[in-house]
Amino acid sequence: MNKQYYAYLQSPQWQELKRQAMERSRRNANSNNIHGVCEKCGYEPWRPILQLHHKNGYKNIFHETLDELELICPQCYRKAHGK
Repeated sequence: MNKQYYAYLQSPQWQELKRQAMERSRRNANSNNIHGVCEKCGYEPWRPILQLHHKNGYKNIFHETLDELELICPQCYRKAHGK
């Protein structure tokens, strides 16, 4: 990825999307885990390791909606990227 994308990941816009995804993941899993819950496997981490994943690739990069993103654990992230 390029510098523009890494800067975007630190932006208030991206941080708000991540906050909303964490809230959605907790609500859907009926969990109070402050770090969220993996929206694929249900893993509840003890530290902040969940990542926002673009479900449909990067077609709306910089203009994503919450519906295009999912909060997932590192293992599910690797599976999503075929690793």
